[in-house]
Amino acid sequence: MTCMRVSAAAFPLMACTPAAWVSRFRAQARVAADAGARIVVFPEYVTAGLLAASETSRTGTHHAWADWTELWLTTARACARELNLLVVAGTHLVESAAGTQNRCTLVWPDGSLD
Repeated sequence: MTCMRVSAAAFPLMACTPAAWVSRFRAQARVAADAGARIVVFPEYVTAGLLAASETSRTGTHHAWADWTELWLTTARACARELNLLVVAGTHLVESAAGTQNRCTLVWPDGSLD
């Protein structure tokens, strides 16, 4: 039998700057990798703390999440590649043809997305 270590990231839900959010995300991925994990799982609404830094959120619209989609994916992809991890990047609201979706993205160690 083959065993694989999986790490659940403890990611606080609190208002933060984009730089602080990236630092937290990267630190949690590093903790997982240093512990020998091959997979790190981030929580639902992992980007919620960024809403406080969004001009769009101050207008009261749910579209503020779109302000952070690129940062979320770029950070998760960098962590996956640099640390050779499968990153279950938590959930984030995204707009699609079907409307607003709460999407969880998998980022493979080569940086590809599922």
